[in-house]
Amino acid sequence: MGDATVKRNRYLNIEISDKGLSEFDGDRRIIFIAKEDVRRVEVHFGSSAERPGLQLIAGILLLALGATGLAMVLASGMRGLRWGVGFMLFGCFGAWFLYETFKKSHYLQVTRHQDVRKLVFRGNFSEADFTAFSKEAGEMGYSLDKSV
Repeated sequence: MGDATVKRNRYLNIEISDKGLSEFDGDRRIIFIAKEDVRRVEVHFGSSAERPGLQLIAGILLLALGATGLAMVLASGMRGLRWGVGFMLFGCFGAWFLYETFKKSHYLQVTRHQDVRKLVFRGNFSEADFTAFSKEAGEMGYSLDKSV
Protein backbone atom coordinates (compact mmCIF):
# COMPACT_ATOMS: atom_id res chain seq x y z
CA MET A 1 0.00 0.00 0.00
CA GLY A 2 3.09 2.30 0.43
CA ASP A 3 2.83 4.26 -2.84
CA ALA A 4 -0.97 4.70 -2.63
CA THR A 5 -0.63 7.18 0.24
CA VAL A 6 1.89 9.40 -1.55
CA LYS A 7 0.38 12.74 -2.54
CA ARG A 8 1.10 13.56 -6.21
CA ASN A 9 0.54 16.52 -8.48
CA ARG A 10 1.33 16.33 -12.20
CA TYR A 11 1.40 19.05 -14.83
CA LEU A 12 2.32 18.08 -18.39
CA ASN A 13 5.33 15.77 -17.84
CA ILE A 14 6.49 17.08 -14.44
CA GLU A 15 5.31 15.46 -11.22
CA ILE A 16 5.67 16.80 -7.70
CA SER A 17 5.05 14.43 -4.81
CA ASP A 18 5.73 14.09 -1.11
CA LYS A 19 8.82 12.07 -2.07
CA GLY A 20 10.33 14.42 -4.68
CA LEU A 21 10.28 15.95 -8.16
CA SER A 22 10.16 13.88 -11.36
CA GLU A 23 10.33 14.45 -15.09
CA PHE A 24 8.63 11.88 -17.31
CA ASP A 25 8.93 10.84 -20.93
CA GLY A 26 5.52 9.31 -21.51
CA ASP A 27 5.07 6.89 -18.61
CA ARG A 28 8.80 6.46 -18.00
CA ARG A 29 10.46 8.52 -15.27
CA ILE A 30 13.73 9.98 -16.62
CA ILE A 31 14.73 12.25 -13.72
CA PHE A 32 13.95 11.97 -10.01
CA ILE A 33 15.14 14.38 -7.33
CA ALA A 34 14.36 13.40 -3.74
CA LYS A 35 12.58 16.06 -1.70
CA GLU A 36 15.30 16.10 0.97
CA ASP A 37 17.90 16.99 -1.72
CA VAL A 38 15.92 20.00 -3.00
CA ARG A 39 17.26 23.35 -1.80
CA ARG A 40 15.44 25.69 -4.19
CA VAL A 41 13.04 25.45 -7.13
CA GLU A 42 12.78 28.28 -9.65
CA VAL A 43 10.55 28.57 -12.71
CA HIS A 44 12.36 29.80 -15.82
CA PHE A 45 11.73 30.35 -19.52
CA GLY A 46 14.83 29.93 -21.64
CA SER A 47 17.22 27.35 -23.03
CA SER A 48 16.21 23.95 -21.75
CA ALA A 49 19.69 22.51 -22.38
CA GLU A 50 21.20 21.14 -19.17
CA ARG A 51 24.57 22.77 -19.96
CA PRO A 52 23.97 25.26 -22.79
CA GLY A 53 27.58 26.54 -23.05
CA LEU A 54 29.04 23.08 -23.45
CA GLN A 55 26.28 22.08 -25.86
CA LEU A 56 26.87 25.22 -27.94
CA ILE A 57 30.61 24.47 -28.26
CA ALA A 58 29.95 20.81 -29.13
CA GLY A 59 27.33 21.84 -31.71
CA ILE A 60 29.68 24.29 -33.41
CA LEU A 61 32.51 21.73 -33.54
CA LEU A 62 30.24 19.02 -34.96
CA LEU A 63 28.79 21.46 -37.49
CA ALA A 64 32.34 22.36 -38.58
CA LEU A 65 33.08 18.66 -39.01
CA GLY A 66 29.98 18.37 -41.19
CA ALA A 67 31.11 21.32 -43.31
CA THR A 68 34.50 19.62 -43.72
CA GLY A 69 32.71 16.49 -44.91
CA LEU A 70 30.72 18.48 -47.46
CA ALA A 71 33.92 20.08 -48.73
CA MET A 72 35.52 16.61 -49.03
CA VAL A 73 32.63 15.32 -51.14
CA LEU A 74 32.60 18.39 -53.37
CA ALA A 75 36.39 18.40 -53.84
CA SER A 76 37.03 14.64 -54.21
CA GLY A 77 33.83 13.36 -55.72
CA MET A 78 33.39 9.61 -55.28
CA ARG A 79 36.78 9.16 -53.55
CA GLY A 80 35.76 11.36 -50.63
CA LEU A 81 32.16 10.16 -50.50
CA ARG A 82 32.45 7.62 -47.68
CA TRP A 83 34.35 9.86 -45.25
CA GLY A 84 32.53 12.99 -46.39
CA VAL A 85 29.07 11.53 -45.77
CA GLY A 86 30.18 10.28 -42.37
CA PHE A 87 31.44 13.73 -41.44
CA MET A 88 28.20 15.30 -42.72
CA LEU A 89 26.28 13.01 -40.38
CA PHE A 90 28.22 14.53 -37.48
CA GLY A 91 27.23 17.94 -38.87
CA CYS A 92 23.56 16.92 -38.60
CA PHE A 93 24.11 16.10 -34.93
CA GLY A 94 25.78 19.50 -34.52
CA ALA A 95 22.77 21.26 -36.06
CA TRP A 96 20.47 19.36 -33.69
CA PHE A 97 22.67 20.34 -30.69
CA LEU A 98 22.45 24.00 -31.72
CA TYR A 99 18.68 23.78 -32.21
CA GLU A 100 18.26 22.26 -28.74
CA THR A 101 20.56 24.90 -27.23
CA PHE A 102 18.56 27.84 -28.57
CA LYS A 103 15.07 26.32 -28.26
CA LYS A 104 13.22 28.09 -25.45
CA SER A 105 10.79 26.44 -23.06
CA HIS A 106 9.52 26.59 -19.50
CA TYR A 107 11.43 24.55 -16.95
CA LEU A 108 12.00 24.10 -13.24
CA GLN A 109 15.56 24.83 -12.18
CA VAL A 110 16.15 22.67 -9.11
CA THR A 111 19.10 23.52 -6.87
CA ARG A 112 20.35 20.49 -4.94
CA HIS A 113 23.22 20.02 -2.50
CA GLN A 114 25.76 19.24 -5.21
CA ASP A 115 24.40 20.74 -8.45
CA VAL A 116 21.54 22.27 -10.42
CA ARG A 117 19.15 20.29 -12.63
CA LYS A 118 16.50 21.34 -15.12
CA LEU A 119 13.11 19.65 -15.32
CA VAL A 120 11.67 20.73 -18.68
CA PHE A 121 7.93 21.07 -19.33
CA ARG A 122 7.00 19.33 -22.60
CA GLY A 123 3.72 20.30 -24.21
CA ASN A 124 1.51 23.37 -24.37
CA PHE A 125 2.32 25.44 -21.30
CA SER A 126 -0.70 27.24 -19.81
CA GLU A 127 -0.11 29.93 -17.21
CA ALA A 128 -3.49 29.24 -15.54
CA ASP A 129 -2.88 25.48 -15.26
CA PHE A 130 0.65 26.09 -14.02
CA THR A 131 -0.63 28.46 -11.32
CA ALA A 132 -2.89 25.69 -9.98
CA PHE A 133 0.05 23.25 -10.15
CA SER A 134 2.25 25.73 -8.29
CA LYS A 135 -0.38 26.22 -5.57
CA GLU A 136 -0.65 22.46 -4.98
CA ALA A 137 3.16 22.25 -4.91
CA GLY A 138 3.14 24.86 -2.14
CA GLU A 139 0.71 22.72 -0.15
CA MET A 140 3.25 19.88 -0.38
CA GLY A 141 6.03 22.05 0.99
CA TYR A 142 7.65 23.26 -2.24
CA SER A 143 8.11 26.93 -3.03
CA LEU A 144 8.29 27.60 -6.78
CA ASP A 145 10.10 30.91 -7.17
CA LYS A 146 9.03 32.51 -10.42
CA SER A 147 11.70 34.34 -12.40
CA VAL A 148 9.93 34.33 -15.78
